[in-house]
Amino acid sequence: MFRSKPSELYGKKRLAFSNLLNGYDYSLKNFAKRVFGESRFKESEVKKRVLVVELLADQLSVVCWTLIRSRLRDKAFLTDRRHTEEYAFDLVLGWLEEELIIWKLSDALGSNYVITREGIDKEREFVDLQVRATADIAIARKERTVRIDVFVDHKGTWRKNHGIDLKAGKVSHFRSGQLNYVLAVDLVHRTYYLIRPGDVDGLVSRPNAAMGGTATARVRIPEKEVSLDAVAKTVKKDLER
Repeated sequence: MFRSKPSELYGKKRLAFSNLLNGYDYSLKNFAKRVFGESRFKESEVKKRVLVVELLADQLSVVCWTLIRSRLRDKAFLTDRRHTEEYAFDLVLGWLEEELIIWKLSDALGSNYVITREGIDKEREFVDLQVRATADIAIARKERTVRIDVFVDHKGTWRKNHGIDLKAGKVSHFRSGQLNYVLAVDLVHRTYYLIRPGDVDGLVSRPNAAMGGTATARVRIPEKEVSLDAVAKTVKKDLER
């Protein structure tokens, strides 16, 4: 239905995330089941895990295709020239990427820390799609909170560009204190980087032709990659000050 063959954009995105999951002994199908279980979309009999797997494989049944179309048909302004199913693909892949991060951080942090979803469509319903949140996840302990945005490179672009392009709004959130970290995930090379507020000091945002003219600032790739366990340790230090 869309550009999902192995050599095409969405096929490459699917493969990159599948390879990362394989490192945690999960397939896309098994991980979707872990995340969604038997839950269904509101006011529907469609199981979330079924739609997710069908969509990422570009093998949508009529009932899943109909649900996606019914919820996204009046939101063409969000798709940024993407086919409706391509936009849905990106949303769903983002859900799974965030859930992987939440799962690993939850394990590393333990039960004294509460992780909440704050990003676009946090209910995983193709409904709440207005970009309002400053981060994808918030981690809290007692009265303190750390906010982290998850930013994923599906194509190895960062290494080719020798930098990570952050949208001007994200840079602004750093500078205003609304965002604590960006967790940058390079799927192709299966590496994680932690970008901190100081990393954007002095950077100037400029129109980025590759992103449709959106203003971005290029952040140098951190010298050291991090593990998710190391990210959890950093968060603990912040929350226990």
